[in-house]
Amino acid sequence: MGFRRSFLLLAAATIFSAVHGSATQNQNVGQTAAVRDSGAAGQTSTTLHASARLVLLDVVVTEKSAAVHGIDRKRFHVFQDGHEQPLAFFEEHSSAEPHPAVSRPAMIPATLPQHTFTNLPLASESTAVNILLLDGLNTPLSNQMNVRRNMLEYASTIQPGAPMAVFALGSSLHMLLGFTSSPATLAAALKQSGGGQQSVILSGESGSILPPLSTLMGSDPRASSQIAAASMRQFEQDNTTLQTETRVRITLDAMRQLARFLSGIPGRKNLIWFSGSFPIVIGEGVELDSAGSMMRDFSNDLRETGELLSESRVAVYPVDAGGLMTLPSLGVADSTAALIGKNTDASAGTSGGLAGVDATFRSRNFQNHVSMTQLAQATGGKEYFNTNGFKEVVTDAVDNGSSYYTLAYVPRSETNGRFRRFKVHIDDASFKLEYRAGYFDDLIDKPSAHRPGETSLIDAIAAHGAPASTQIVFLARVLDSGDPLLSGQKLPEGPAGADAVKIRKPARHAIVDLHVDTGGLSFGSAPDGTRQGNIETTLVAYDREGKRVNFLDQALELTLKPEGYIHAQSAGIPLRLALDLPREPVYLRIALRDINSGHAGSLEVPVPVEGR
Repeated sequence: MGFRRSFLLLAAATIFSAVHGSATQNQNVGQTAAVRDSGAAGQTSTTLHASARLVLLDVVVTEKSAAVHGIDRKRFHVFQDGHEQPLAFFEEHSSAEPHPAVSRPAMIPATLPQHTFTNLPLASESTAVNILLLDGLNTPLSNQMNVRRNMLEYASTIQPGAPMAVFALGSSLHMLLGFTSSPATLAAALKQSGGGQQSVILSGESGSILPPLSTLMGSDPRASSQIAAASMRQFEQDNTTLQTETRVRITLDAMRQLARFLSGIPGRKNLIWFSGSFPIVIGEGVELDSAGSMMRDFSNDLRETGELLSESRVAVYPVDAGGLMTLPSLGVADSTAALIGKNTDASAGTSGGLAGVDATFRSRNFQNHVSMTQLAQATGGKEYFNTNGFKEVVTDAVDNGSSYYTLAYVPRSETNGRFRRFKVHIDDASFKLEYRAGYFDDLIDKPSAHRPGETSLIDAIAAHGAPASTQIVFLARVLDSGDPLLSGQKLPEGPAGADAVKIRKPARHAIVDLHVDTGGLSFGSAPDGTRQGNIETTLVAYDREGKRVNFLDQALELTLKPEGYIHAQSAGIPLRLALDLPREPVYLRIALRDINSGHAGSLEVPVPVEGR
């Protein structure tokens, strides 16, 4: 996102009189791998650079589909390219533990006033976040409606504390809902999403946008010749190939977008992907009538996409939105004649005709599922096919992806940009293990095509739709400057925000009042008893399409007298910020970073236009 940094002198009207602000020079406040040693007096200082490649690997361990807990670290063995690696870190994450209630700071009331919000979580954070991807591009409309109905029922059963976001894939990727831990908010977003979206490529249940062959040929008997029929079949095959290729490219592009977006979110991410069909080899098993027709293989593209998701710690859980499949031969009785009629080889008989149709059906399903299976295996997820229990599938995927072991090691091999494969073994056990396939050992201080773009902490927590960060808890009130609640108060003047000049006039001047809990901040102590801290504050406004329309980024130096610090511990530290907004509904992202400790807090709130 690349916010421009600035430091602000705090005035008495902005913060308690006990908190004094002072101007300070712009400086690099980020963490660095460089170690500076000034040496002896008069000598030139030297900078020593040291870096270690720490590889993180999340491992889901199950027995008969149930998560296995309490496995000792010593029983785990990780092999890279056949060589065992000593573990540098080990941690178990479990969804089985109940989410206890979060203690509420005194400054946050039990019932929030109007226009007031907080990032205080409803319950303790889950061990992973979840993303629901509703794929309308590759799914017939009737299947989409079934998925949506099941997801609405699922939303009423989830427990607070497990953040979930909702994305939709049509001609492009859209965020329907940023991460939320509120079941009511999730249900409302699913209801507002409508009954689904007609694919820009699929039309009807067959997956083809072309009418039947007989319709194209019409009633002219001359068009029924073998040559005309073959040409028409070829035309249909070429168009179907083009349509499928377009679907594959859009889908893989969307997966890469998700990988880059989710890379800035720490920890494991579970992508639950409802889709109808997604073949990676187009044209396989189809008789091609001309040399101009060609088979297209997207296996390499799929592999690269899986590797990008894997680098971002995104585990894919694909679900066939078609639900429970029935063989054509087991269909309704009156379809038998039609199935027999499709068998052009009279010698095959009825049984052979039905068997051939069933074989084609199985082959097509396999081709549609193989890509989903490969993405699940490459990223450490799990695939779900041939089931109508969509609510149970999502519950299982969330539980599966929230109970895992994180292993870390420093690889002994030389860095050469190769793809390094994992193998994990547990002593004296035959458990089922799910983990990503491997990683590219590119230099960490060099740009790499295999890694998502580097994201700073403040940029990551200020991203539209990202999960709320709760290390720093705060209370936020968002009002237009003309609101009666602000009558008679001295307000920051406009224009406000780095992109304020780009907003079509007349803009509205939003006032954001914060009360920041001191529990997430780090303060140093001076000899006179004052407390000193440094925080970075960011406001970002996004339109309904997720495009940034304005932002403000400031670093604040805080100095609190002893009595002010005592008061702030119960009442919080008040801050007043301003940002110009367009006269249309926007999403406002509020983000705080404690420069000393690296703790962060963030929240995204809708800001409607009054009177609309």
